[in-house]
Amino acid sequence: MISAITNRGALSFMVFEGKFKNATFIEFMKRLIKGATRKVYLIVDGHPVHRSKAARRFVAENASAPDSVTWVLPRIEPGRAAQSGCENQRARVERPTRPN
Repeated sequence: MISAITNRGALSFMVFEGKFKNATFIEFMKRLIKGATRKVYLIVDGHPVHRSKAARRFVAENASAPDSVTWVLPRIEPGRAAQSGCENQRARVERPTRPN
């Protein structure tokens, strides 16, 4: 399964069988932009399919359309999970302080 959530909380997903391949990701992007009225921004991880030439070609070919897809590859430090920084920030905020 592959999924995306909008900034307003709407969920889009696609169930597929087999391995996650270029064609699967491109089909998902096509479905996302099909009903879009504005540009779609995807924040993706470093999966090889997300970085593939086919996916980049699809984005480049559709870049001029108002409902096109743009994606952001977050910078991941070697040996560190992509979300660990967010989890550490949350832990710092949610951790109660001890009375002195």
